[in-house]
Amino acid sequence: MAPITVGGRELTAQQSEAALAEEPTVLVLAGAGTGKTTTLVGRVSVLLDRGVDPSFILLISLTNNTVEDLRRALRREFGEGFGASVMTIHALGSRISGMRPCVGRQRTGLIGRIMSERASEDPRFASDVLEW
Repeated sequence: MAPITVGGRELTAQQSEAALAEEPTVLVLAGAGTGKTTTLVGRVSVLLDRGVDPSFILLISLTNNTVEDLRRALRREFGEGFGASVMTIHALGSRISGMRPCVGRQRTGLIGRIMSERASEDPRFASDVLEW
């Protein structure tokens, strides 16, 4: 397979492994300045090559700043109006909960159910979360 490039730079072996993963979802955990954004843009490129519609791609990050960085990187690589969704984990939570307040035991129960369902779908998810 040809090397994956983003912005004219070839992905490292670890970045390529994440970008080429066969699983439908990929969790990228790494320190500041290690190339997470580049890795995610590479992942999007691979998904597009596999025929995935951009409107079915969701990139989630922790802060508004990193979400903006991701959006800029996607625009540079794929052009204005690229159809993938990019949002913070908090924005995703608001969408899932239907913008209704979810506090206390309600919130804990919702998070527990989501985590349990995700772990039952992908056993590696639980170990990845614990490792993180």
